[in-house]
Amino acid sequence: MQATFRRYGPRDPLCCPSSIATVGYRIDRGADGPVLTPTRITRGSEGVSRLNEATLKNASYELPDLGGIRLRDGRYERVFGEGATQVTRVTYVLGGTGHLDGTASKMGWRSSR
Repeated sequence: MQATFRRYGPRDPLCCPSSIATVGYRIDRGADGPVLTPTRITRGSEGVSRLNEATLKNASYELPDLGGIRLRDGRYERVFGEGATQVTRVTYVLGGTGHLDGTASKMGWRSSR
């Protein structure tokens, strides 16, 4: 049996952990019942989601007027009001990725509509 944990550094956004840890377990019999005992731990960054357009379109956000929302394929919709007549919609419109070190030649901007 094993479990994979996302490991966040102090500056990692909630969408993008900087590493992962996979822990293997065995179940032992203890005096008070079963005991879950770790057998191996593997750490690495392989498989960690990167900050890219697909990640941004499926991330969770905290918005001032709406609170916490989660986009799915770049969209969020919440129906509310009497008879469900009102709709709040959030749409991913534009994203950019690149280096923030002032090296213009490394910048890459993409638009999605």
